[in-house]
Amino acid sequence: MRYRINPLVLIFYNILIPCILMFVHDRWIPLYFFIVSSLFLIYMKKYKRLCKVIIITILFYLGQQLLMLSNVEVVQFVSMLFMMVVRLMPTYIVTLILMYDYQPSEVISALQSIHVPKAFIIALSITLRYIPTFFRELRYINESMRLRGIRFEIKNIVKSFGYFVVPQLFRCLILADELTSAGLCKGIDCTERRTSYYNIRFGMKDALITIAICLGLVGEMLWIRML
Repeated sequence: MRYRINPLVLIFYNILIPCILMFVHDRWIPLYFFIVSSLFLIYMKKYKRLCKVIIITILFYLGQQLLMLSNVEVVQFVSMLFMMVVRLMPTYIVTLILMYDYQPSEVISALQSIHVPKAFIIALSITLRYIPTFFRELRYINESMRLRGIRFEIKNIVKSFGYFVVPQLFRCLILADELTSAGLCKGIDCTERRTSYYNIRFGMKDALITIAICLGLVGEMLWIRML
């Protein structure tokens, strides 16, 4: 049976990225994280997603480099936002893996195995279910507006913003209520330990992957110091 990456490894890695980038501002560290995240996608045979991510990252990087040439404050601010997108792209990649390639029950079972507080598990499970639904509803609203002949126009940005955002806000409120009701029906507020179809434990292979990521990061930082 082919090894399946433990969600705990991905969660740990996703927490590690912003923690390191917050204190280390070298350009090579984001590249290391991007390569590791890309290796996750290659291992899971998500080649199409990998190509999309690489293209988006290159476009944002080139846009950031071009915008840096301007002396206008607003343009420099946009350039800084582009830079943040490029640096945090590995986090985005791993988040997509957790959302679309793992069942929420798998993530919950993995977190329960290391005795994570229940409040955090509930919040994370609702988030994992909510984000894909949010984008699906946004796509439905976009198609609905297009059928009515309403399109997003830059020259009437406030009016266009209202057409798309107001319906989405109402849908968000309804979806939040529906998700809460669904969770209560499934016994999410039960004080007893929750059973699961998935029995995920942190094994030797998971430990080796985590150690390899940390050793690679330490080696990268030592190499940067030697330059």
